[in-house]
Amino acid sequence: MNILTAFADASNVYGSEENRERQLREFRNGASSDTTQSKEDFDEGAYFILGRLRTGKENPNLLPTVAQVEEELGDRIEFMGLFLAGDDRVNEMPGLAVMHTLWVREHNRVADQMREHRPEWSDEKIFQETRRIVIAEWQNVLYGEYLPIILGPGTMQDYELDLGAPDEYSEYNPRVNATISHAFATAAYRFGHTLINGVVKLMKSLRQVGSYKVRDNFFDSSQVSAASDQLSAWNEGTCSKIFC
Repeated sequence: MNILTAFADASNVYGSEENRERQLREFRNGASSDTTQSKEDFDEGAYFILGRLRTGKENPNLLPTVAQVEEELGDRIEFMGLFLAGDDRVNEMPGLAVMHTLWVREHNRVADQMREHRPEWSDEKIFQETRRIVIAEWQNVLYGEYLPIILGPGTMQDYELDLGAPDEYSEYNPRVNATISHAFATAAYRFGHTLINGVVKLMKSLRQVGSYKVRDNFFDSSQVSAASDQLSAWNEGTCSKIFC
């Protein structure tokens, strides 16, 4: 049985079960119910983080650590590695930790803008609306950028996987079975691992500024912690890889 959701729902950001989502959210001032609050209902610090996901206590540019969330919630969390995220593989290698960080930052960026435009909305309302937008962004990357490269435009059209015209509306259909076969998940889909270079370049403005070997950095987040102000170098290096 799979422990992850089969849907393209950004579970790497929010988790695949309610308890993980609870661990990842801020929930400041108890503003987790679907009631409206104004700025006057909160102290200034709490108001400015409505709808947000947790970030590092010592360094808000990073993901929260497992130890931090355990201390704040009084929970015992079974998790491998330094950082806590929606997917247990976040600490597998520095590139994954940085990618998870990017999406958490995007959630909080959208949540902050949502709060500015809808100050009467509750923490829960802001969080759920932000989550909906970020999931749509994730799906857009998946179906608009990644799959067309892997499958080709012909296959995308044949199986109606392309995004279609900008004004087309795609409605959720609860009768569609989104699960994949175990044979595909455990064998065929492992081809994705072949797309990862053994040496990952760190790039800034198309110039290489460093590199690391994947084999030497499994579950070692020290590089990410030490260079939290230069995480874009990991993302730019990952994007510089050419798919043949």
